Amino acid sequence: MIKENDCVKINYNAYVKESKSLFDTTSEAVAKEMGIYQQGNEYEPIRVIVGRGFVVKGLDKSLENREAGGKYEIIVPASEGFGDWTNKLTENIKMKSFRDKGINPETGMLINVDNKIGRVMFVSRGRFAKLDYNHPLAGKDLIYDVEILEILEKPEDKVNTIVYSLLGKQAKISFEEKNIGIKTAAEIPENLKKAVEELVKETLKKGYTLSFIVK
Repeated sequence: MIKENDCVKINYNAYVKESKSLFDTTSEAVAKEMGIYQQGNEYEPIRVIVGRGFVVKGLDKSLENREAGGKYEIIVPASEGFGDWTNKLTENIKMKSFRDKGINPETGMLINVDNKIGRVMFVSRGRFAKLDYNHPLAGKDLIYDVEILEILEKPEDKVNTIVYSLLGKQAKISFEEKNIGIKTAAEIPENLKKAVEELVKETLKKGYTLSFIVK
């Protein structure tokens, strides 16, 4: 039985409940068949530390008390998926601001505004454009068809999952008894170091120590 802080490997197909349209999958064959394949994406089972936000909240908490080897249909309400849609995450921007930057907004266009990506909802008679910063799936109930492949028990598996999720697969990990070394090409920001340390401490709970090394 799966519990919080377990490391599990899963496959899934994810759909918008209302339209039954597929928006994500771990299967390359399914992605190609359904027309959402993107070159460069990795299509393979993912690893999740249960209860630690590696996937959307509704899926995360629904993994608890499930069995390895099982297949499940999990319905995730919008509030526990990509959030409810809110007008607070929209903005009217004068057309002059876009013209000064050489941008001609059109409905549906994605525009970067102060490092925020917004979708143009509509353009009002050349006076302003209304941008939506909500997640594209905000307000949508979701369905995840999940296959739980296995529970990964080894401490190394948990650490690899945490480090690769937060720092990327370019990080190199070594184990010497209860000492874990994490080598990276550049210095890691302190907030990321703290996040890795806290997750390792909470999931292993066996007195492991971490050292971060810039190679």
